[in-house]
Amino acid sequence: MRKSIYFAFIVAVITVFGISSNESYSLRPSTIKKVESKRMLVLIDPRLRPYYLEVAQRLNLEGINPNRQDAISIMMGALPKGILGMALGMFVDNVTNVMISEAYWYGLSEPQRRALLWHELAHDLFNVEHGSVEIMTTSMARIDMNNIDQMVDELINYIKNGR
Repeated sequence: MRKSIYFAFIVAVITVFGISSNESYSLRPSTIKKVESKRMLVLIDPRLRPYYLEVAQRLNLEGINPNRQDAISIMMGALPKGILGMALGMFVDNVTNVMISEAYWYGLSEPQRRALLWHELAHDLFNVEHGSVEIMTTSMARIDMNNIDQMVDELINYIKNGR
C-alpha cells in the first residue's frame, strides 16, 4: 500500500514542478514506450487503458479535450479499505492522477469498472464533485448498472453546460 501511494505522490510532485522534456512515455508491463504528444507524461496501467480510451474517445466525439494536462497517471494500487478509486489530481488542473484499488478491481463487473473510471476521471479532469450527477454518487451500490450509458450522457451534458 505504501509503495502505491508513494508512487502516486512522486508522479504528482514531478508533474506539479514541471516536466522539462518534450518527449513523453507510456508505461507497459515490462517496457516504456514513447508516446507522441507535446510535453505530456502518460502512465496508464494496461488493465485500465481500455477504460481510459473509452472516456477519452467519447469526450473527443463530444468536442471536449480530455488531454489538456501536462501528465496523466492512471494506475492500480492499494487504497484504504472501502475505497475503490481516488482522483489524486482533483483541483490540480495540469495533472490527471487516478489510483484504482487493485484489491477491489477484480470483484467489479464490467459496468462497474466503466462507471468507476468515468467517476474518477470526471473528478480529476473536470473537478466534478460527488452528488453532481448520478454517476458521481459516493456508493457503487447506489448506481443502476443497467443505466451506465445514460449516466455518461448526463455527465457529459453537465460538463458541457459548465455545471
